[in-house]
Amino acid sequence: MNGTEYEDNLEVIVRDSLGCFTPLSADQIDTVSNASKYSISENDRDAGSSSLEDVFGYMAALNKMAVSGNGICADRSGNASLHDSLISTADYISHKVNGASVRYIEIGPEPYKTELIIKRLIGNGVDLTSYIGLDINPESEKAMRLALEPVVGKQRFSYKINDYNELQSSSFGFHDGITVVTMMGFQEGNELPRKMLRILKKLTSKGDLLLSEMQLSSLAGWKPIIDFYSLQPMKQFSQKICERAQLKPAGQHRIFLTPIETELGPVMTAATVIPYKLFDHHRYLLTNCCLKYTKDQFRAARQKENDFQIVKEFF
Repeated sequence: MNGTEYEDNLEVIVRDSLGCFTPLSADQIDTVSNASKYSISENDRDAGSSSLEDVFGYMAALNKMAVSGNGICADRSGNASLHDSLISTADYISHKVNGASVRYIEIGPEPYKTELIIKRLIGNGVDLTSYIGLDINPESEKAMRLALEPVVGKQRFSYKINDYNELQSSSFGFHDGITVVTMMGFQEGNELPRKMLRILKKLTSKGDLLLSEMQLSSLAGWKPIIDFYSLQPMKQFSQKICERAQLKPAGQHRIFLTPIETELGPVMTAATVIPYKLFDHHRYLLTNCCLKYTKDQFRAARQKENDFQIVKEFF
């Protein structure tokens, strides 16, 4: 791996950080690329595996929990739950587009948050001309169609199975109105800030609205982050990623918070590693890693090169 490849490889950087700041040794830890967790493999083709459907289902289950619980992510007064913040986001977008037609592009589709937002937009009278889902996981399309076609209509629903690294805004065609591009589900944290900025610049055009989401580091401490990665669907996700790598899990995943150095300064990163046994050797697979910016780091990441302007924040 050359220097440039290393600089862009979050998984390898996190592995090395775990070797420095945790009881694990970096040479005990194997990594798997973020894209390979969600894309179809030869093993899937040969075995007709439903593992990609499972992977999508675990993440969807987390989001269903998030939007169903009125108090999830609420403040101490019970206000601004995740559900309510998504409603407020949809209301803001409805006002911001000011009667223009809207094309909705979702990077890394997810049915529950998206259905909530789009139903609210349409209920507010927004002229939603099309929904376009972009995902590397081919097993996500069926669930997204089931959730959204009854809401947006069959003719306005379309789907692209592709890696977001390989597309640009022109890949979606021309739209004479406002394009809303969403990247939910903490995807912002799955890439290094400079790489994510390059991706978002390619996928958006001047005048687009970009909505993304992240679980932040905060004065509340690390417990909310540890609690999230301790949820059963996250444990199931780690197990499935290990199995998809043709390895046999030897226990549940362990959760670490470890710092990595970025152009924004040190950023804490949540990492899950699952133990497995290879012959007589005990090893670990890094199943998930996600940057946990502070508020100021998230703002800096978005505005670093003056390509984006923050118009609204919801917490």
